[in-house]
Amino acid sequence: MLTGMPLQIALRPALVKDFDFCKRLYFTGMKRIIEELNLDMAAQAVSFQQQWELAQVRISLRSMVPI
Repeated sequence: MLTGMPLQIALRPALVKDFDFCKRLYFTGMKRIIEELNLDMAAQAVSFQQQWELAQVRISLRSMVPI
């Protein structure tokens, strides 16, 4: 919906509480690929957790809402 107001996009540093959001977002996009490659979903979840480094993650915001 266009309101005549400019779209406000920003990045903010991730917080510990963002982990579940990031994990859900990642696996929503990757689930089909993981299944097609017959990869172990539990192992992928462990790998995601091991590689998720708070200092390296940014959260995209649109009008101050995470996207």
